Amino acid sequence: MNFSILSPELQEILLPLKIIFLALSWLFLCLIFWGLFKTSWLKEALLMDLIHFFTCRPYGAKRLAKIWGKIQKRVEKGSAADLKLAIIEADKILDETLKRKGLAGETLGDRLKQLKPDIVDLDSIWQAHKVRNNIVHDPDFKLDKAEAQKILTIYEKTFRGLEAF
Repeated sequence: MNFSILSPELQEILLPLKIIFLALSWLFLCLIFWGLFKTSWLKEALLMDLIHFFTCRPYGAKRLAKIWGKIQKRVEKGSAADLKLAIIEADKILDETLKRKGLAGETLGDRLKQLKPDIVDLDSIWQAHKVRNNIVHDPDFKLDKAEAQKILTIYEKTFRGLEAF
């Protein structure tokens, strides 16, 4: 049997293969787009840089400023529960910020060990983190407004040092 490339017989034989490969191509193309939008790779590779470039502010700075305002309002209320919650939230935001900066580790303590001392005052932030741990693990821990404001000032300086605001 002598087939040429354009012969109708050969095209008839290859038609099912063409359909199968076309369907597989569409399937893989859909999987690629699904993977790009489902994971954070596209956001980290492109979107964060574009937002940083056009707004001249770090990615997430607007959201962080809004949350920080809520934390400050908690401190102004002055109740013991609000003061404790403000410090816990500030510590949580620091953890999220360090994750977003790409510092690896299972806990905030692991990520803090990777920070360079010229960026932030590590001793102060460790102190603030220890107070947060005391709040979480000791229900009888007492915290006054002045100490809470001092600790939140440490967190704020850390965020500014990390250029998160």
